[in-house]
Amino acid sequence: MIANAEQNRFRPTRLIVAVATLLVLTVASPALASSLTTAQQTTHASQLFAKAGADKAGAKKEAAKKGNTTKKKAEKLPPELPSLPQVLMKLMPEKAHDIHHNWLHFFRPMYAFLIVFFALVFLSGIYRKRSILPSRAQMAMEMIVEGLDNLICGILGKKWGRVYFVYLASLFLYIVANNWFGQIPLMMSPTSFIAATGGLAICTFLVVQVTQFSKLGFKGVLHHWAGEPKDVVGYIVAVLLIPLHLVEEFVKPLSLALRLFGNIYGEDILLGSMLMLGVLILSFLPANGIPLGLPLQLPFMFLALLLSTIQALVFTLLSTIYILMILPHDDHEHEENAESHA
Repeated sequence: MIANAEQNRFRPTRLIVAVATLLVLTVASPALASSLTTAQQTTHASQLFAKAGADKAGAKKEAAKKGNTTKKKAEKLPPELPSLPQVLMKLMPEKAHDIHHNWLHFFRPMYAFLIVFFALVFLSGIYRKRSILPSRAQMAMEMIVEGLDNLICGILGKKWGRVYFVYLASLFLYIVANNWFGQIPLMMSPTSFIAATGGLAICTFLVVQVTQFSKLGFKGVLHHWAGEPKDVVGYIVAVLLIPLHLVEEFVKPLSLALRLFGNIYGEDILLGSMLMLGVLILSFLPANGIPLGLPLQLPFMFLALLLSTIQALVFTLLSTIYILMILPHDDHEHEENAESHA
């Protein structure tokens, strides 16, 4: 008992060191951004000029024009927080093209893999050290799990809520971790890439389709899409309703993917704009080549944490509602009536 109390005693040293490190890196990010502004813009142009050296002399002018066009396109890219690939391109300019080419194919999936890895390590550590007298980490996870259980079972009911709880709770925690990951210096949210949000939406789409075809069968699904007709007029209208339902089934995951992607990508643009504004404010100072800047993005990072959590909750709620719409309504209504009478 005394040993557990001694183990659960709050020791703020590590927390203070971690928060202080993140704040220092965040404050230093304007200086880092000002030193990396040209790294991304010169990548495509250097590739074009390298190819032009292997061609004939007459092709140099055309490559130069393409290089200038590429630079102009790079200048039109939205601002963003400094990321690890930009630092690597700055440190290794000879491999800048390879790093930029592999940006979408390697670095973003690597970020998602790191999130899953650290989440597994963290949760498995809490699970191994679980006890009757829980630690603060165990209490926090129990509160999160209980809150998600009440939310999901409040929509689907206890019968179906416990069936889909593992998927929906994992979906919420994974999206929150992905959204928050972009607030760490040199990192970026994987959910700011449409392929990541599209993959999550496809997962929900598959869960919904497997559920409705396994619970209702092919004839039941077709009857549901037709509006459950009972007379001649209903069957005539079903000719129009079935194509509309087919389109709706594919629009739902598309809306999920675009909503999450647009909001997280917009947050990144906002933070990047505030970051570059902080760099421009001090650009008139004679710093003798030393990059300077004001961390104007810092207040908006706290707002981004709140909005990122809300977006994860919205994605999870909409997925829960999509599942609710295709569940057998009789069982759900009977369960609700039993709970109300009880």
